[in-house]
Amino acid sequence: MEFNGRRFFLSTLIGSAFAGFAYITARMLGLQKVIQPASARTLEIETDLISGITFFDEVIACKSSDRIRFFSSKCPHLGCKITKEQNGEIVCPCHGSRFSAEGRLLSGPAKSSLSELQFSFQNNRYIVNYGSEN
Repeated sequence: MEFNGRRFFLSTLIGSAFAGFAYITARMLGLQKVIQPASARTLEIETDLISGITFFDEVIACKSSDRIRFFSSKCPHLGCKITKEQNGEIVCPCHGSRFSAEGRLLSGPAKSSLSELQFSFQNNRYIVNYGSEN
C-alpha cells in the first residue's frame, strides 16, 4: 500500500470526515455521557443538639421542644450555602431569601421551601441522608 498516493489521501480524508461526523452526532444526541448515580452521603449528628437552628456543612438542623427536622443547606434559589440565622429565621447570605425553622419559604427571591432531608436514629446519633437531592 502506497502512503503518499492520491487514494490513500482521499480515503484518509473521507474516514476522518466520517469520524468527525459520528463524533458530532454522538455529542448532539448525548451518547457520550455516562450517567452515574448520585451518591447519597450521610452525616452523623450527636443527639445532644440544643434547641433552635444549628448549621452543619451541608445540613441545617432545626430542633424544637417536641420535634427535630433536617434541611439541605443549599438555597433553592441559586444553590448558595445557607449559614445564617437571624431572629429565629434561616437566611440565605447571597440574596436574602428567608425561611422559617420549619423550612417554609417566608420571602424570596427563592420560589420554594428548603428541601427536608430524611434521617434515622441509630446508636444515639441522628444519621442524616443528604447529597442525592442537591
